[in-house]
Amino acid sequence: MAIKVRELAKELKISSGALKQYLASMGVVVRSHMSSVEEADEKKIRAMFQQEIEKVNQNMEHNHYIS
Repeated sequence: MAIKVRELAKELKISSGALKQYLASMGVVVRSHMSSVEEADEKKIRAMFQQEIEKVNQNMEHNHYIS
């Protein structure tokens, strides 16, 4: 099921504009924050953000042990 850009952005805690830019870099055309994102694209975006969150968490853990 498709999700609105604004809803997905809210869940990811980013702006709709930032999400629209990321979608554009993927070749996904959205006209506004009310546009829908297809499920396949949503999964790609969530996976990418999850990887970034894991990287940040690893860096934080690593830096915690150094200090």
